[in-house]
Amino acid sequence: MDSGLVTQQNNDLTITTGAVLDVASFPEFRQIILDHSNTPLNLCMVDMRQTHRITSSGIGMLMLLKEETSAQRYSVCIAHPDVAYALEIANLHKHFDITQG
Repeated sequence: MDSGLVTQQNNDLTITTGAVLDVASFPEFRQIILDHSNTPLNLCMVDMRQTHRITSSGIGMLMLLKEETSAQRYSVCIAHPDVAYALEIANLHKHFDITQG
């Protein structure tokens, strides 16, 4: 995932992605999902403020995260306009709270 980081505080999980979220990120992202698939979570937040490019594979990974984990709320934080545009086109706002920060 190109220097990704995972933190869990209480029942909140934060996944920080690197500069690019694409098919090369899948093995690490999938392992994160497997490690937390049976963990009850209040919030699953993907911090993409460092991410400047996301491919369709990256969008698929976000959907997989939502399908395979059981958080009550899902959130994505973005900074780059190209990432915002890709998430908007993919209608991810229907599945995630998307904030720009």
